[in-house]
Amino acid sequence: MFSVFGGIYVFTYAISSNWDYRLMFLLPTLPFALELARIARPRRWAVAYLVLVGIAENSLGFEHYGGTLLGHLATFALFILVRVF
Repeated sequence: MFSVFGGIYVFTYAISSNWDYRLMFLLPTLPFALELARIARPRRWAVAYLVLVGIAENSLGFEHYGGTLLGHLATFALFILVRVF
């Protein structure tokens, strides 16, 4: 599931300028990231992934506090992390 929905996210990130809908493709990847967070070796990457998903999904609520830029940086970092995994 992570590979399928992560691939869809990477594909839509690479070809699309509308980022409002593509974050929902990351929701099915969360169970795998939670499983990785339980394992000692990839724990840092999994926790970073979960934090970035949380920031990217909620960046609209932070508009007045610089959240838009933070949301864009989080979505780009997610793009990189999904390609690495």
